[in-house]
Amino acid sequence: MTPRRPVYLDNAATTRCSPEAATAVQRHLLDDFGNPSSAHELGARAGALLEKARRGLQRHLRARRARVVFTSGGTEANNLAIFGIARAHRRRHLLVSAIEHDSVLSPARALAAKGFDIETVPVDARGHVAPGDLIARVRPDTALVCVMHGNNEIGTLQPIAEIARGVHDRNRQTAVHVDAVQSVAWEVIDFDGWGIDSLSLSGHKLHGPKGVGALLVRERLVLDPLLHGGGQQAGLRSGTENVPGIAGLFAALTEVVSDRADAAERIRALRDRLVEGVLASVPGVVQQTGPNGLPHIASLAFPGVTGEVLLHHLESEGIYVSTGSACHAAAGEGSSVLEAIGAAPEELRATIRFSLSRETMADDIDRVLDTLPAAVEELRCLEA
Repeated sequence: MTPRRPVYLDNAATTRCSPEAATAVQRHLLDDFGNPSSAHELGARAGALLEKARRGLQRHLRARRARVVFTSGGTEANNLAIFGIARAHRRRHLLVSAIEHDSVLSPARALAAKGFDIETVPVDARGHVAPGDLIARVRPDTALVCVMHGNNEIGTLQPIAEIARGVHDRNRQTAVHVDAVQSVAWEVIDFDGWGIDSLSLSGHKLHGPKGVGALLVRERLVLDPLLHGGGQQAGLRSGTENVPGIAGLFAALTEVVSDRADAAERIRALRDRLVEGVLASVPGVVQQTGPNGLPHIASLAFPGVTGEVLLHHLESEGIYVSTGSACHAAAGEGSSVLEAIGAAPEELRATIRFSLSRETMADDIDRVLDTLPAAVEELRCLEA
């Protein structure tokens, strides 16, 4: 008997590498494997790929006035932006939204331990920052404002252009950093039009390889590097560039941008069918995802059930989901995002995040809707 296809709905944690991206990685592992700093032909070919990828990212992300710094992923990109900007300027005040990824919150806490004044900006019950409230908190000594574009747990989208314009009107010296790791695959990114100062992305969230990402940095913005050594990437990120990973990132980004609007519309419809089906068939479910956020994320709480237990029950049926951010799960921590939106304690322990990708099919949603109601009912009886 042929085993059923797994239903993978944990794409906010990582996506499967696309064949096009994998082929690009393999080519630069096996054929064009030179060091881009070398003077010979193989090095020149690797260097040409880096320049092509830089120009491609600038084009795809509407970032003609930005420098592209390739990193090991979104975490390093966020760390480089936060530490790099904070250490390069004499101002000591930072504003950070309450629902940032831990790769933003943890550097902020580290700076606080060094005497920086870190102020957390609250959000409403759907995770939205109030632009007026944030802008009013900008001070003469504010070095940096961090607001993610699309949240990785509940999918909330923020009005980045409005926030950046207001921040810069209040203090032109304050930089605005945007974590766009979750949104690049689904939303139009307009670095120049938004008027922001830096933006992070990661390959493995958009069907590229793990271990590669990028930080876009506005021209002339002073940034203190994290890594020192060979002076690669204009000294902003020393170390031999991960050419195979960068090739895979560029291939994946090119692929998702080519039909992003159509893919987002299809996936949003599948996500909505999943949510509507769960709400109709499982009593007492609490929906934490708003209607106008990222199209691929649905966060639902099942009071009376422990989220991790439900996760493993679904796993036994070949359905893969998560209880929220993979980083929080690995550390055994609760969700700071759900706490920030005021989720009740019972919701915190009972939340499941379903995150779709362009590979998700209608049959996958049918499998979940066929399996989930009975699973929740059984576990509620066992945990009662």
